[in-house]
Amino acid sequence: MSHEYQLTYFNIRGLGEPIRLLFEDNGIKYKEQRVEAGEQWQKVKEEGVSSGKVPFGQMPVLQDGSMYLAQSGAILRHLARKHNLYGDSEEERALADMMNDFANDLRTPYVRMIYNDSWKEMLPEYLETAKKQLELLEKYLNRRGKPYVVGDKPCFADYNLLAMLDCMHRLKEDLLDPFELVNKYYGRMKQRPPLAAYFQSNRIPQKINNVPRG
Repeated sequence: MSHEYQLTYFNIRGLGEPIRLLFEDNGIKYKEQRVEAGEQWQKVKEEGVSSGKVPFGQMPVLQDGSMYLAQSGAILRHLARKHNLYGDSEEERALADMMNDFANDLRTPYVRMIYNDSWKEMLPEYLETAKKQLELLEKYLNRRGKPYVVGDKPCFADYNLLAMLDCMHRLKEDLLDPFELVNKYYGRMKQRPPLAAYFQSNRIPQKINNVPRG
């Protein structure tokens, strides 16, 4: 009997998307409980905190058998360990952790801007910050000299990074263009056959964030 996970998250891409990308690219079976913000989420949250199925009153949550695992980073690392997506050496595993944290660093200013009512006024400053971050990523990819962030095949951090680069690309289509290696990496990841199929499917959430922008 094949194993199947359940991912519980909002009906947006957000923090759930790196997990979905990992599942999709590796042919890992999963099902979803997509929760709408507002009354449905409050009900799921209250019941989940009481039962332990939403351990800290936040999503995403991964159900793996009888275990309910919160925190998106913990979920990605758990799946990486189980499915050989954490790198092939101690060096690769350390770099995978580093690059996953870097992807989170990309997310922090993006979320601060996109969820702010004054996002249009904040956008120019955000774009300057993003360009500086992308320049650092360009230099790292050049030094590393690999098709993916740590090696010759994707690790869990690649899915977190892809999700964020896609958000940045959707926000400003030419944002990645000055960064040749970043742009090629983004295309390489997005064109992997399982991911290309997923991006064209009706499985991918249409909303990026829980606000009507991005």
